[in-house]
Amino acid sequence: MKTKIMMLICMVSMTCFLSPDYLSAGTQLKAGDGLQLLTQPGLEPLTQAWIASYAHARPENNTMAIPLRAEQADIPLGIASEAYLKSHQQLSQWNLVVGRNIIVPVFNSASPFMETIYQKGVSLEELSEMLVNPTAIQWGALLGGGNTQAISILLGPGELVEASLISGLNLPVLGPNVTRYATHQEFVDALKTNVYAIGFCSLSQVLDGPGFLPGLTLLPVDKNNNDRLDAMENFYRDAESFNRACWIGKYPVALCQDIYAFSSRQEIDKNEMEFLSWVLTDGQSVLTANGFAGLTNGERQSNIDRLVTPEISITALQPDYAWVKAFAVIVAGLLLLGFVVTWLFRERKARLVSGGGGPRGISQFNAENIEAPAGLFYDKTHTWTFMENDGFVKIGMDDFLHQLTGKISRVSLKKAGERIAKGDPMVTVIQDGKQIVLHAPVSGVIIRTNDKIAHDLTAKTVAEQWMYHIEPSNWKREVQFLLMVDQYKDWLKDEFTRLKDFLAKSLSTHARQYAHVVLQDGGELRGELLSELGPEVWEDFQNQFLNR
Repeated sequence: MKTKIMMLICMVSMTCFLSPDYLSAGTQLKAGDGLQLLTQPGLEPLTQAWIASYAHARPENNTMAIPLRAEQADIPLGIASEAYLKSHQQLSQWNLVVGRNIIVPVFNSASPFMETIYQKGVSLEELSEMLVNPTAIQWGALLGGGNTQAISILLGPGELVEASLISGLNLPVLGPNVTRYATHQEFVDALKTNVYAIGFCSLSQVLDGPGFLPGLTLLPVDKNNNDRLDAMENFYRDAESFNRACWIGKYPVALCQDIYAFSSRQEIDKNEMEFLSWVLTDGQSVLTANGFAGLTNGERQSNIDRLVTPEISITALQPDYAWVKAFAVIVAGLLLLGFVVTWLFRERKARLVSGGGGPRGISQFNAENIEAPAGLFYDKTHTWTFMENDGFVKIGMDDFLHQLTGKISRVSLKKAGERIAKGDPMVTVIQDGKQIVLHAPVSGVIIRTNDKIAHDLTAKTVAEQWMYHIEPSNWKREVQFLLMVDQYKDWLKDEFTRLKDFLAKSLSTHARQYAHVVLQDGGELRGELLSELGPEVWEDFQNQFLNR
């Protein structure tokens, strides 16, 4: 306690010593009367939605959107696409990715080629060819066969769509066969009346509430260019699946244009800082609701860190005593860091010792720390079963997955009366939009579900975390394939080796920036490590680890 008090005294003293002038080497925050967002044409609906939601959360802040003009030189805070900033680089002293605009090819749901399109898909090269070709391409040339009907190429309203296509697909210009539409309604009507047309627009222009506009269907993209639509590419038929695919990186990057917050100034206003912090947290849900894609958790945190620790110097320190001022700032920072680290360590240690309700906060994730009560049967789907005296069987998720995933947001359970078969998907475990699906260890009919865990998986023991009560239909045979506790513990050792191999491969592909969250000193895995990894790693974990 004395140490903490001394640290606090030192920090307060340093803070008093450091006047605002001494801290001017960082980005200045200045109070203003309001916030003006200069917005690129085509992004106004998004910024207006942000402003409305922000005003509800922060009614004291006055924010308005102003059209961004090409000749404008002074931009306190702007919202623009990647393509716009590429052509106006002189306007951006700093920029920050805050979301993504999704460009989609779309066609008539009554197309005579629907079945073939969803078998083959269309590659990015084929999309590029039809956009730049001076003459119309025939459907037969695109899909195979002898159909000579020409493909009509339609372009949705606004400069944003055309600029994004040219930039993302690296096209010189769009060809003369492209028909442009000035209004959204004209574009939609043209698609609905022409079964041989393919249109290009922003995702937001084809959404209708939680789904797509009636009569229109997204054109699936053959991302790996193998002339067929693989299972991992088959997510275009409904808006929910498509939005999730965009978020985890399944949709082609060439058709995802970054949306930037930027400024022509080097300083950042206090109101701008607060607004951008909100956009990177609560404001991300506004993106999805309006047909745009949000950032992954890792991207959000990285950008928030950039805001908290600005990279831009605004005003230089005065030469006199500059080193003293810099030294004072460093010392104060080190003292604060030491205090925080000490406090966090002691809090974490206290949680480990107490072992009370809620997440256990296991610092090391290894086979010795896995709770595996005797009397349960374990399955290689990372689930357990227990037959009670009445002949019914309880099913739950094993402690390996509990410790690996960390705090769960929600569990999607089947309903009582539904039948499950061994190996079938039985439950979806969700954490902040990321999810994994667990498969049934045995077959039977669900008698009862544990509704308490739908939003709370923090029961004290594994046995209390059951998900289903089922009436088994093939217990005598299926129990032979389950593991008793000693067999399960031996199997877990191999499972940890397999997990480390998986993480090495997945992180090298998707998330090098997350490598520090996986291993502790000594090479031990950290507990709850999946909670700090992005959705693309969760997707790999499902397909390459759980499903194998």
